[in-house]
Amino acid sequence: MRKIKKKTVIKILIVVGAILFLKWYSNPERRIFAMVERNLEKYEIAAQQMLSGEIAASGVEAPGVRDVDVIMGEHIVVDFFVTGYGLAPSGGYYGFYYSPEDLPMMYMDEMAKLTEYEPDAWTWQGVGDNDGVIKKIADCWYYYEATF
Repeated sequence: MRKIKKKTVIKILIVVGAILFLKWYSNPERRIFAMVERNLEKYEIAAQQMLSGEIAASGVEAPGVRDVDVIMGEHIVVDFFVTGYGLAPSGGYYGFYYSPEDLPMMYMDEMAKLTEYEPDAWTWQGVGDNDGVIKKIADCWYYYEATF
């Protein structure tokens, strides 16, 4: 009888642990913040190489990142795209970017304005249901999410 109870408790703990892990892992913001903090040195090297033209995006070492691109505009940023889902008109993009000027920047909608809703965190509302969030991770590094 005692062995059955012990096995049941172990099974319950495993299931609860798996649920908590999946809940944490499925949250792109938490995952990306942790990923950047863990790999910041590699990402800084990649950003500098991209900005200097020393290396093409295909040669960048950026763990956990699906695509890297330099975005030219009023201010230059290096975009590290991590994940996304769906197709327009109901999709989302998640990633982070390096801003040499340490500025929060719009993602995908240049006409929208950033609104700071708490220190180092901004929202934006674009045309229709386009919106997003920008959060500072560290000096010159920002998390983004954008839904369309």
